[in-house]
Amino acid sequence: MPKILLVAEKPAAARDFAAALTGGSFGGQGPHRGTMPDGTELTVVSARGHLFELAKPETYDPKFGAWNVHDLPIVPTKLWEFVEEPRADGGSLLDLLRQEAKAHAGCEIVNGCDAEREGEVIFRKALRGVGAPSGTTYSRMWAQTMTVSGLQEAFASRLPLKDYNGLAQAGFTRDQADWLVGMNVTVLATKTLPRGRGDWKVWSVGRVQTPTLALIVARDLLIENFVPQKFWEAYGTFGGLEAKAELDACAASPDRVKLLGAPAVSSERDKKVFWDKAKGEAFAASAKAPPTYRATEKKTSRTEKPPLPFDLQEMQKLMSKKFGLTATDTLAILQKLYDAKLISYPRTDCRYLREDMKDKLYASLADVHAHLKAMRPALHLSQQELMPKKVAVAARAFDDKQVEGHYGLVPTGELNGIPALTGNDLFAFLTVVQTTLMALDEPAKYRGVTRRYTQEGGTEPYAPAVFKATREQIDFPGFNRWVKREQKPTVALPPINESQMLEAVTLKELTTKPPEHFTDATLLDAMKYAGETFDENIPEEQREAMVEVMKDKGIGTAATRANIIEKILVRGFVIREKSRLLSTENGRLLCRELASRAPSLLSAKLTGEWELILKKMERNTTPMTRAEFLDALLANVVSMKAAFIKDTARAGINEPVVPVTAGTPVAGAMCPKSKEPLLDRGPFFEAPGFPGVRLWKSAFGRAWEAAEFVALLESHLAKKPYHATGLKSATGGRAYEADLVLDETLKKLVIHTPEPTKVKGVKCPKSGKLLQDHGGYFEAAGWPGVKLWKNAFGKVFAAEDYVPVLQGWKDGKPFDVAGLVSAKSGKAYTAKIVVDEKTAKMKLDFGTMPPA
Repeated sequence: MPKILLVAEKPAAARDFAAALTGGSFGGQGPHRGTMPDGTELTVVSARGHLFELAKPETYDPKFGAWNVHDLPIVPTKLWEFVEEPRADGGSLLDLLRQEAKAHAGCEIVNGCDAEREGEVIFRKALRGVGAPSGTTYSRMWAQTMTVSGLQEAFASRLPLKDYNGLAQAGFTRDQADWLVGMNVTVLATKTLPRGRGDWKVWSVGRVQTPTLALIVARDLLIENFVPQKFWEAYGTFGGLEAKAELDACAASPDRVKLLGAPAVSSERDKKVFWDKAKGEAFAASAKAPPTYRATEKKTSRTEKPPLPFDLQEMQKLMSKKFGLTATDTLAILQKLYDAKLISYPRTDCRYLREDMKDKLYASLADVHAHLKAMRPALHLSQQELMPKKVAVAARAFDDKQVEGHYGLVPTGELNGIPALTGNDLFAFLTVVQTTLMALDEPAKYRGVTRRYTQEGGTEPYAPAVFKATREQIDFPGFNRWVKREQKPTVALPPINESQMLEAVTLKELTTKPPEHFTDATLLDAMKYAGETFDENIPEEQREAMVEVMKDKGIGTAATRANIIEKILVRGFVIREKSRLLSTENGRLLCRELASRAPSLLSAKLTGEWELILKKMERNTTPMTRAEFLDALLANVVSMKAAFIKDTARAGINEPVVPVTAGTPVAGAMCPKSKEPLLDRGPFFEAPGFPGVRLWKSAFGRAWEAAEFVALLESHLAKKPYHATGLKSATGGRAYEADLVLDETLKKLVIHTPEPTKVKGVKCPKSGKLLQDHGGYFEAAGWPGVKLWKNAFGKVFAAEDYVPVLQGWKDGKPFDVAGLVSAKSGKAYTAKIVVDEKTAKMKLDFGTMPPA
């Protein structure tokens, strides 16, 4: 009998595959074995996401582990032949996969990993890593749903794996490009840029995450520097009806500025309003001389097409606006619904549907709608009748030309899991149902009337003045019937008189507003369209036309954007404040420093162009190969290296490099844990009992001997910090002392931050509470987050020394502090110590200039 090995991406998916294809019931991580209806012996195994990952730089050369900028660029030993190493947590699954791949040599091995670029890479890395046998048939199944019938159809229609070579090449290219840029530029930035603030460790820079950060920083700075400007709209009153002045002729005139004034910023230029009140008043006077107007009416009608089904991003945006959920939260909810077989594949960036699914989707919708009518009759959509089948199958959403891989989010027709849904899970599922029903329903129709009042007579420059009033009402709701909306009564226009008198002109004062801070919803749009954003009130059809222009030029993909946002949050470049995403001091500092050295890393549009090349690679429509793509990025990295080194203010960049060696034992310096000698590896020592920890010979501004590291490790084993003296700051060379500890997670020495203790007898003048001693600094409750350093501006401070300083802050009268010492000359000087409210840091305000 023929044998087939099916590889799933996750253990749960493997169990579903085995059950759907063999009819059995399975548990555990497998392998799952059974016989298919045609007698084929099926074995299903699973990965757990990526079982192999790109090797660390030191795999290619130990010197790369030293993070020396002169050793860059970091590239594989044989250019573009990357080493892939097994993940430490994949042991048993790897053994199973290796064993089953060998047992199925000469048979068929099927890629059942997630149907996307990432799933293609996961499968090919895994099979390559376990030595997949040659002479074997390889194929690919493309599952859109996890229902039994969906999996059976995907398996039956599987294609040769080579048909997906373009998808694989794009996936590997993206993976390796991110490694190339991330490894090299992170080292460059960390070693040459100014150090970050607070709990900073490295400047993490990436091909995709850094332009995303730049979008947030640019928006925040725009808001902070925004200067509001007043403007005026004119309204005329005719027989009690208020009509707005139509200023199109003024806006199109070469004398636009003379007639309307000018906005302070060019982005407001499209507004047809008065930017100068005097010009608005001049218009009002002109409009009333004479006050005789001719009234005309034009009846209008329009049709609004149904919206398309949602993709992942539209759902993430809705959940962000409705509930403040993050993009990651929404993806997790949709993945849960997909695993429960209730909806189609969630990581889709397509809003169209395949034409061959018309009948099946209509049947699925009918089942789900009938279930909801029976079980949840109070729902608004349960109270609507399903559209006729002939209407649904004629929907514009069915378009094969628009579907490359996955189609839009739709319900599968599975009913069993619906009753158990609650909260956000239920809302997300009902949204998928509702948007699908809307997409397959009829267009909405509207009728309206536009009345214009045109001045008769009058003199330039504003004559003839024109005022306009419009009314519109729904003639046929169409797809809108699926949405419960509050119906506002339409106030009809009064009877028209051909000749009408202008009774009054009113100028309404308004003020320009800054753009809003990014949320997950708006940032996802900016990422998808390479920095472009759309007004949420823009008509659906106009939006679709604009989206088509920007198609495939965004930052990241539908499947990766949520993770990109989380990365810059975890790395401290951005924080969440309720639903808003705000850049931190470190995020801004990184963007500011990169702007002069590597502006291309901040460009959303340039990154979008790279993404377009990857998309074309996926479609086999670009002549650019993986190697050529990486060559172009490498050229960028090499040019960046020169710019970073040239502009750095960091000391020691151009000092001679000490090569990393295999290690020689240090006589008389025994590791207190392993009882073996420390190893001298050139620029650092290594203790055998603490593998991976580099004890740098030059650290914290001074040289270290092996014997001192032994004492430090002994303190670590005794669970005590090691008190080090003679340390020097990186900026200014200020001497200081500190307690050091070994962070075994980070595998590095760090300054010990003890639990704060209260300073007896020394109170904050603002809060009345005792000062807190944090070891290297004090903190006053009245100024939370402001570090009152014990060694600052060349002077050692006791807690009581800060009381008059804090009193000065409270009273708004900064206190003169004597005995400060210049880092350059060592001379004493006096200055006021003030607090920068924006950065929560102390700074100097000189009563007299410090000595040179």
